[in-house]
Amino acid sequence: MNARSALGRYGETLAARRLADAGMTVLERNWRCGRTGEIDIVARDKQDELH
Repeated sequence: MNARSALGRYGETLAARRLADAGMTVLERNWRCGRTGEIDIVARDKQDELH
């Protein structure tokens, strides 16, 4: 893993932790939709809405 990807992974971890601390449930990380792309974090809030 190079420094850039390590920094990105670290940032995603901090973001996921912040969402969890705010009461959200992190459902998936690095979710891929075929070959079209990736969503870094999928989370659900207390009102059951996806973000």
